[in-house]
Amino acid sequence: MLSIRSLLLLALALLVVPGPVSAQTRDTEQQQPGERKPEARQRKRVPTKQTGRQPGTTPQERKQREQDAIEFAREHHPALVRLLNHLRRIDQQEYNQAIRELARVSDRLSTLKQRNPRSYELQLEIWKANSSATLLAARIQLDPENQDLRDELYVALQRKSTLQRRLLHDEVERAKRRLKRLEEDLERFDRDKELLLKREFRKLAPPVTRSAEPGPDATDKQDPPPEEPSK
Repeated sequence: MLSIRSLLLLALALLVVPGPVSAQTRDTEQQQPGERKPEARQRKRVPTKQTGRQPGTTPQERKQREQDAIEFAREHHPALVRLLNHLRRIDQQEYNQAIRELARVSDRLSTLKQRNPRSYELQLEIWKANSSATLLAARIQLDPENQDLRDELYVALQRKSTLQRRLLHDEVERAKRRLKRLEEDLERFDRDKELLLKREFRKLAPPVTRSAEPGPDATDKQDPPPEEPSK
């Protein structure tokens, strides 16, 4: 059975925003309840001599990022706050690492919210579903025979899968719309390419200047006789 410290590290492995569905599927297949690989993989990412401080930031900035990360967890997954508080008491280094990961999640989602609100909502819900599933998996480590927890985990994974499919469907629809626009652009270009070519040529090539040539009867033309003065 895992120790309390190992349980916390396993649960806090969820602090990374889920990646593509294919990668998530591999993670789900490799991180079944009862396995210790997620814990080992999480530990490898944290060097033993790491101080947990971010270079180039002041203590005030680090404190603010910590508060923002905890506020993000409190808003979207309150159970994480209890885990973080406990982890801070038993391992400050791991706590700092968890705060950095959570801050990066918050920053990425905040950027996505400004760029694509629809995708932001789905990514946030996927993160929350993944977070809930991982915490349930950690609880199952302590009580492997608890069928209620196992049922909850299955439901949480179902929700995560549904959200992943919805996100992929949105990506496919966006790709279709972009492809349609590109095909229309190509059709318009093929139709107007000669006109566009001539227009660009006239814009880039200076016009040829030619001196005015006399008309065919210019040399034979004589000046009119002077008018007689009026009397």
